Amino acid sequence: MKNARLIFCSIAIVAGIAQTTRAESAPLTVCEVLSLGSDRHEVTVRGEVVGSHHHGFALSAGLNGDPCPGWRRNLFTAPSIIPFGSNPDFGVHLTDQQKESDREFFLRLRQLSLEGRLNNPTVTVTGVVVRKTWSLIFRRADGSYFGTGIDPQGASPLYLVITSIRDRP
Repeated sequence: MKNARLIFCSIAIVAGIAQTTRAESAPLTVCEVLSLGSDRHEVTVRGEVVGSHHHGFALSAGLNGDPCPGWRRNLFTAPSIIPFGSNPDFGVHLTDQQKESDREFFLRLRQLSLEGRLNNPTVTVTGVVVRKTWSLIFRRADGSYFGTGIDPQGASPLYLVITSIRDRP
């Protein structure tokens, strides 16, 4: 009987470890990353690439810029997008290999954008979340956002500095 309990406990522990490992390796959604409260934390996220070579690119939850489910619709809200890039201004150190990989990725996105063929590809990227403390974001009646966020329009509470790209368009 003791051996049966020991075997059962061992199996339960191993199953729990395997489940945790799988959960940690699965990419997060854009809304899950936006809901994280941490700053300077590395995450893997999967989303649709939106934007242009003029205004920059972002990962989208595919909700047409609406807030994530369960979020306020107008005051103290944010669109379901995460601006991303390899901006050195945020103090995240990238290796030369990471910089080159990012450069190739953004050149490809820029080329697709210039040709009008971006078509919101879904990608999985890993990066460091840079969050602005105390960002206040509001939504105008026309659906656009403004505030004190981290991006130039102040519409996003965080930015993702890309460290690796799993899927490429």
